[in-house]
Amino acid sequence: MFYKYLNTKPKRAVLGFTDNIESGMKDYRDWPVNYPVLRFEDVLLMYAELLADEGNTTGAVGIVNRIRSRAGCDVVSAASASEAMNLIKDERRLELFGEGVRWFDLVRWNEWQQTILDMFHAYSNPPGSEDSNVKDGRYLYPIPMNQINVKPGLYQQNTGY
Repeated sequence: MFYKYLNTKPKRAVLGFTDNIESGMKDYRDWPVNYPVLRFEDVLLMYAELLADEGNTTGAVGIVNRIRSRAGCDVVSAASASEAMNLIKDERRLELFGEGVRWFDLVRWNEWQQTILDMFHAYSNPPGSEDSNVKDGRYLYPIPMNQINVKPGLYQQNTGY
């Protein structure tokens, strides 16, 4: 399903790439580990968010429908900027599935805490997990103490740690 995102040697050959990344690739399963992927649909949906924030519902929904049409889905409509933003959020969740951006979207929209709590409650808190650990500031990792001790006062520990 996600083969289209892998930077494989045969795909690079078809696309005409002959840079030094190819020389380190052994076969079709080999690709560089730290190779960033930023898809055009991600950029379009970020732009649609900006349009929705500015109140340009028509422009925002137009971008969502452009992506949905490419995917063979029905067009959608929104009567307000908040409805348009909900459409954008749903489209980001579906279009960027498995690409590692969902968490950052939830944090940016300030919806991470409620989403995590909803998941805990939907699955009846599996053994070893407690929703009491879902606190403000827990969306960030703690700063390691060895880094804080390098120069006291340079860092402030993230909230909740």
